[in-house]
Order: sequence, then C-alpha cells, then structure tokens
Amino acid sequence: MAELEEQAAQALAARRGPVIELSPQATTVEKEGLDAALRFDFEVAWARLDELLTLGLSDEARLRAHWLRHQVRGLEALLQALNAAAQGPAEQRPALTIKGELRARLRAADGKGVVLAPIVEKGEGELRWPWTRVTPYQAQELAANVGAGDATLTFARAFHAFHTGLEDAGVELLAQLAQSRRRLQGEVFSFYALVTGVPMPEGGFVVYQGRLIDPAERERIIAARQAAREAAQQLAAEAREAGEQRRLVSLLQKVLALMDAGNYEAGRAALAKIAERHAAVPGVGDVARARLQSPVLRRRDLRAARGLGHNGPPANRLDIYFLGDGFVLDDQKQVQFDRYADTAMRFCQLQDFFKEYEQYVNYWACNTVSKDEGLTKDADTKDTALRGRIEGGVYTIQDRAAAFALLEASFPGEHDRLVVGIGNDFANVATGGGGVVANPKTMLSAVPHELGHAFAGLGDEYDHDPTGGPAAPGAGGRVPARALGPNLVAGNRREELLGVVPWADWLDPTGQKNWTGKPIDLFEGGNRQPKDVWRPQKACVMRDIGSPFCAPCMERMVLRLYEHVRPIDQVWPDEAELTLDKELLLRVLVMKPRTHDLFVHWRRKRLASAPASTGDVEDAGDGTRSRPTRPGEAAAPEVKDISGKLTTDGVNYIHFIKLSPRDLEPGRYELSAEVWDPTPWVLEKNRGPLRQTRTWVVTVPPRR
Repeated sequence: MAELEEQAAQALAARRGPVIELSPQATTVEKEGLDAALRFDFEVAWARLDELLTLGLSDEARLRAHWLRHQVRGLEALLQALNAAAQGPAEQRPALTIKGELRARLRAADGKGVVLAPIVEKGEGELRWPWTRVTPYQAQELAANVGAGDATLTFARAFHAFHTGLEDAGVELLAQLAQSRRRLQGEVFSFYALVTGVPMPEGGFVVYQGRLIDPAERERIIAARQAAREAAQQLAAEAREAGEQRRLVSLLQKVLALMDAGNYEAGRAALAKIAERHAAVPGVGDVARARLQSPVLRRRDLRAARGLGHNGPPANRLDIYFLGDGFVLDDQKQVQFDRYADTAMRFCQLQDFFKEYEQYVNYWACNTVSKDEGLTKDADTKDTALRGRIEGGVYTIQDRAAAFALLEASFPGEHDRLVVGIGNDFANVATGGGGVVANPKTMLSAVPHELGHAFAGLGDEYDHDPTGGPAAPGAGGRVPARALGPNLVAGNRREELLGVVPWADWLDPTGQKNWTGKPIDLFEGGNRQPKDVWRPQKACVMRDIGSPFCAPCMERMVLRLYEHVRPIDQVWPDEAELTLDKELLLRVLVMKPRTHDLFVHWRRKRLASAPASTGDVEDAGDGTRSRPTRPGEAAAPEVKDISGKLTTDGVNYIHFIKLSPRDLEPGRYELSAEVWDPTPWVLEKNRGPLRQTRTWVVTVPPRR
C-alpha cells in the first residue's frame, strides 16, 4: 500500500498546481484526518483517511488522498524517530523550550502526547503534556536534530510546518533539501506546489529571500522593489522642492498609489518625509500623518483582484473585511496575508449561500501593520493591529469596538461592522460573534462557520469540546426545554422541545417538503454537548466545516443578508415626483442571485377620481387589466397591473416601463415597482424583508 501511495504521490506531483474541490463530506473527513495526523493521533487519522477513500472522489481527488496518506506515513516515521532518539544519550535527546531558558528533554511520545524531563541542575521531574499543549514551534524544536539528512523526515517536518502556520520554517527546510540534494529538487518543488496550491513554473522554483517562487516572479519583485525605491526617493525629492498645495497633493496621491501596489516599506518611508517637511500644508501633512498613524496599509477588492469584477457600492452590499493581525511591516510578509485573505474568500465561495448571493457581497482585504509578529499567547504579550490573543489554543479578538472603530476611521460609512481577523499564528480554535471573526491562518476553512456565528448569531452544532477537553455529560434528569439560538434547543422531552423549537415552521421529519430533501426534526448533539441539546438537521456547516448550511441556518443567513442589501439596487429617475410632458422610462436595477431571478411587479394607480365604467373587466389596450367599480361601491383608486420589460447585459438586470402622455388621461398617477426574492431558502411567511417597493407619482398635464 505504501508503494501505491508513493506512486500516486509522484503522479499527482507531476501535475502543476492542482486546485481540487472536494464534496462537503469529503472536505470534513479529510480535515479531521489531517488534524489528527498533525497531533500524531494516527489511530483517528487512518480511520478518517481510510473513510476518505470510500467516498466518491474524482481521479485527481483520489490521487491527492493517496498523496496525503504518503505524507502521514512520513509523520508516523517522524514520531518513531523521535522515540528512538529519546532512548539515546541524554545530551543528544530531542528537547524543547518550556518557557524562557527552561528546557526539557523528550522521554517518550505517542498518539496522546509527550513525556518530558525538565533540564534542571538539581533533582529531576516529569511532565506529561497532550499534543494539544505542544505548540508547533515546540514540535519543530523536538524534531530539529532528528534524522538529519533523511529526506522522508525532512518532508514530514515541512508538511507539519506548512499546516501549522510555520511557512517560513517549511520553506527553509525545503530550500535546504533542494540545495543539498539536487536530485530531489523536482520532488521538493512538486511538494511545495501541492502543499501551498502555488502552480509550479516551467523549470521549477528558485529560492529568494526565504521563499520558493517562480524565477520570473523573482525578477518582477526585484524590478518592482527597485522601481519603488527610486519612485519613493524621487517623490521625496520633489516634495522638498514643491511649494504649492496642488503639487504636494498630487505627490501624496502618487505615494499612496505606491502603497496600493504593495510597496509598503518604500511608501511609508516617503509618507514620513512628507509628513515631516509639509506638516502645516492642509490636505497633505495631516493626511500623511493619519496614514502613518493608522495600521491600515491598503484596501484590496478581492473579487476584482481575481478578475471577477466589482460587485457594487458598499451602500447596498454586504461588506466583509479581512484584516491581518500580527503581520509586521514587511512587503513579503504582507504578501503572505494576501494569500490567506484570497484563500479565506475562496472557502466562503464554496458555500452555497455565498455562491448564490455572490453579487450581494463585497470582499475587502486590508493589509494592516502590527508592531510585533505573531499573536499574544498566554503570558507572551504581542502588540498587534487587532489586539487578538490565543489562550489555551483559542484565538479571540475581544475588543470588537476597536476593530469597528478602525474600519470607521479608515472607511467611514463603507462597512457593515463585519470583520474577519486573520491571525498570524497557530491556534486550535477559531471564534466568532458580534460581527467579529478571529480566525488563525492555519484554519481558513473555518471562516464560513465563524461567519455563521458573527453575522447570523448561529450556535455551534458540534457535540465535542474543540480544545480537546472532555465533552459535558448529560444532565441525567429532566432538562427544561429552552431555545439556545436560532439553530439550537436544550431539553430532553420531545413534546416540550417541539413547543419552543425555533425552527417549528421548518419541521419535516420525512424530508419531502423542504428544499434540502432531507429530514428537519430534532437531532441530538450540539453546543459542544452530545446530550440534551438538539439541532435541526443531521449535517450543517455549523457542525461540520465541509457541509452546507442546514435549512433553518440558511434562512437566518438570507434574512440577515437582506438587512444589509435591498432587492432594488438603483432606480431611474431618482425623483419621486415627475411630470409626464414627454415619453419617460421608469427603470429599476435589481439584484441578481446566481441561479434564480427576483420577481418584479409593476402597478399603476390613478390618484384622481375617474368615471365609473360598466362591464366585468376593463382592458386599456396596453396589456393592463383592472376591475371596475360596482354599483353601490365607493370609488376606490384605480389600480392596474402593468407588463414591464427587461434588458440585461448579462451582469445588470434592468426592468422598465415606458410612459407616454398620449396613453394616459390628464391627472395624477402612482407608479410602483415591487421586487421580491422568491428563494425557497426562506419560508414564504418570512419573506417580508426580501421585498421592496419603489414608487413614483407622475402628473399628466392637461392636453393643449
């Protein structure tokens, strides 16, 4: 089997930078297997990876599964080598730093954890740590001198480094291997392409400033940096000579454009000189100082950067901001953040909700500068842009107000108080709530799940402690039924639960009446407890990261979306009162979900009294019909449905009607366009927020 896996790994490596999409179930199973392997729990890892091969995988996905198994065998070999080295002479045993100058030697290691002996002058002791307590840095310390020169163990260390947030260490290991074992260069380059998703160039990568990059990219970076330095120097020189405000403003804009191109170090240096020499010039010195004082380096439209175009103005979009936390002022370190932000958006767009309402969302990546690299961990304090911290393996951003204030100061009125902090460190658990997500760079697949918390107030549906601690036991007695959130309810009496369940209108035990085609009922397990807590469906992204949102959670997400985005994006004309003295077009630009259209209903109501008519149906000859006033009835405003028309360029969908003074009697009319989203993801009784009406009052003057 190992031989087959090695052959599959080689076959996959021969392909250039594959991007392989897995089914939600396969994504979850692969992640669980990988997470277990990285904590050296091979019993769980192999169970999950064996399960992965039983799923319906594409040929490329199956090759990747075998490549992953090949890497896990390398991690197994690394654990065996650690144990062998732990039996050698004391001074040669693997060691790690506990804290400060206190170090400990390895005595033994298995799938549960490590046994350590602190190195002290007098006496001896023993520490038993679970792998969840051993940081990635400490794991790399233990393996640093194990099997020196062994390619399998070097690849295993690199694999562990890349998947636990230590990219620099992983690249260093690969670069050393490629330079010392030239016959392995092809395997090294293929490994790097597979583990990072970076396409492998013709002829392979080159090592440049601790990175493996395309040779053409290296030349581009060198040229761009040189050009940026020269531009910054020239701009600083021009700033010394410039005397009038208009020229200084123009120079300032050029410096800001330099930063928007990713040249932060040169740009900040030029800003500092402008702020110093022209401090008193309005619109120049103050702007330069403000940019220097702000941790925000630039804002980048992620969709536009991927060639997907601009979605629209923030006023009628959901704006999600990805902000770096713990990234220092270093152009290449900021490039790493760019990759993390791109990846986070891609994980969002794998979810049906974000795919269907793609046009409704703007994704912004804000490069931010922190004074310190990494995140505050327990007692090791770091000064970072979002003040995030990791305690017990859990990453949180506690000062949400500061995160929102940073957005408002930088982009006033252009955000929806929704921040995804990408932490430049390793953590076991991401968190989300109250509009803020704290997501370490090593867990980007969790971003949609955490947005479920932060954006829609959804609860965790998994039934275990993500930190590795024991799950809470069942109460044993009667638990009063109560709702814990839109997607969770506590209790242990079904009849009581059905009386408080938030998804009562969705209940469908057979799965034949809802859009998922799967049962919606009471499924036990949620809120990190296996007993006495219930969720709506068996699978959901709030339980398994690779799954889609379940039906009640999806409804909650859509309803929250329409609190920020209205169905009508723009109207022409914008004036509410109009005079129809010539032909006029009333137009509405409506939002466009990916696979369905919004409905548009045009109506016309005459506001002035009109003579009664006879007959059952009145036909105006323009495709409209109305019921006449019956004898004895009070004259009501005359309302007619109007047939509208649609024009589109494939991106914008504009519905319109044409009015002509020749077709209407003199008087005042109310014209309206009602737009609504008919999505089955929201129950019809709850679709009120998905509707919007725009009204115009049109006066037809007397004919001459």
